[in-house]
Amino acid sequence: NAKLLTLLAKYNAVGAYGAISAAQQSRNLDRFISDPACLVFVGQPGSLGYGVNGLQHVCHDMLFLEMPQVPRDFHQAVARLWRDGQTHKVHVRVAVAERTLQVRKMDQLLAKDALVGKVQRNFQDLRAAIFGE
Repeated sequence: NAKLLTLLAKYNAVGAYGAISAAQQSRNLDRFISDPACLVFVGQPGSLGYGVNGLQHVCHDMLFLEMPQVPRDFHQAVARLWRDGQTHKVHVRVAVAERTLQVRKMDQLLAKDALVGKVQRNFQDLRAAIFGE
């Protein structure tokens, strides 16, 4: 995450993840929402998934470089953009490098979502959300 912030500094990137204090994460979120020059927000679903509002007014693109371990965290992170007040089509992308552990992690996440879906209907099936099925 820190490396991403450094690489994306020319876009005035800010972030929310474990190594950043809660107070600083809040300031970073406020800056991303209110400062038009701040073009990138680097966040972890666990730090950004719940209780965050306002992103839908300034952002409609999301890229997961690491998949959450549970479907609920994926759905919550996406729901920060795909919610009331969003005026653009939301684009969610998932980066998965072939022949890496990311492939297995993605498969595990999809299997968990399918299992949860058999017990409790999800708002949207994760496989359909990712692959458009």
